[in-house]
Amino acid sequence: SGAHGVRCVQARSMATSSRLGEVLGNEEEAEDADSETKAQEAIRSLNRDDCAALLKELLAEKPDLAEAVMELMGNRAAPEKLEEAAADQYAERVVQQEAFDSSLDPVEWAKFVPLRLTYDERRYLRLLESALMVSEYVDRTDVASTASKARRMNVQIKQMCAILTGIMVAHNYESGQALVKSREFSVQKKFFQKVFEIGRRYKILNPERMRESYGKLVYFLQDSVRPDIRELLEFSCVSKVRTVHDFLSKMKGGLELLREPTLQLATMEIMPEGKHRSQIQREIKAKEAAIRSLAHKYSTVKREQKAQSFMRYTMGLMSYGRQDSDSDDGQTANSERVTPDDIEQCLYSLGDHNTYLRFNKEPCERMIKYLCEYFTGDVATTDPTGKWNLSLGIQEGVDGSRLNHPHTRQYNYVMQTLCLWRGEFGQKFSL
Repeated sequence: SGAHGVRCVQARSMATSSRLGEVLGNEEEAEDADSETKAQEAIRSLNRDDCAALLKELLAEKPDLAEAVMELMGNRAAPEKLEEAAADQYAERVVQQEAFDSSLDPVEWAKFVPLRLTYDERRYLRLLESALMVSEYVDRTDVASTASKARRMNVQIKQMCAILTGIMVAHNYESGQALVKSREFSVQKKFFQKVFEIGRRYKILNPERMRESYGKLVYFLQDSVRPDIRELLEFSCVSKVRTVHDFLSKMKGGLELLREPTLQLATMEIMPEGKHRSQIQREIKAKEAAIRSLAHKYSTVKREQKAQSFMRYTMGLMSYGRQDSDSDDGQTANSERVTPDDIEQCLYSLGDHNTYLRFNKEPCERMIKYLCEYFTGDVATTDPTGKWNLSLGIQEGVDGSRLNHPHTRQYNYVMQTLCLWRGEFGQKFSL
């Protein structure tokens, strides 16, 4: 123990002549080569605990040394750590092939499921698509220019006003004329927010649609939320996407619909594979009965007759220009009036989400199943007949391959990719 204490004392006295001495600013002692050599030998003779105690004592005496020591140690990685990192870079990682469970609490699930568009909303969608199709907003604003910032902003404002004015004129000529004269776009902010929200909601429900016009819409909305643009327009064109949860939460006891035992039956998809026609018909009737039962239970008014519904729809088309500036959606002004058609719209929206999962997520799950069934991650195998070599390895220049991957690496790569897209499609709406 005495020798151990002597070594610690020698190390403490000589350490100020080493690299730590340079950090502390002891230049005179650092110039002594013999002292530096002795300090290095003393430090090398210390074990890990002694070095930690020495460093702790130095940091306690001079706290301002901590940042310099951390910077010095952070820039010098140990050789074994570098070798370990290089080996880990291309290490094969096995993906857990467990079933991906995307089931959530129905109330939480409904927060991310957009409402299916109604017939009235589809009229607004056609209006928006037509305006974006003839718009030259991107061609005028996203171009290389040497103009000043004020001039570029002026061009953006003019193009935005042109789009907003064109939409209003096409929707209601009288309101459009008044907007052209007054230039007070904030008066019709609820109408514009509704139109743009319908376009975004439709794109979420139908990713394959609006391939050209949606890009213009995104650029337009991104520019509209800039502080300087928003200050001039006096409102934001972006509003929250309407979901099933938003609609039901405005109803008295509406969220109880999401806890109904028959909700799964009312929103499920009926798959024809391996079923007889009579069985499919029974499932269709059971689903329709569940939808009618839930719609009757949670609606506050009876279903309207077709003639009355058509007359109300016609009168609605004539008065939409006045209603748009008074209400942001059709349910806010009269939230107590919930028809069976409104409940059915929510149920069909949840069913659309199940359809989306079947067309996007289930193919990934099927491919993972085939990958695990016909291939192994350890070695390449052959089929029982010996005719086919079940190897996933690829070679650069063969069949268009640009990389060299052995079977194991390519197997893990394919598994990771499929699991990634399975998770992405399963949580698409929430993302």
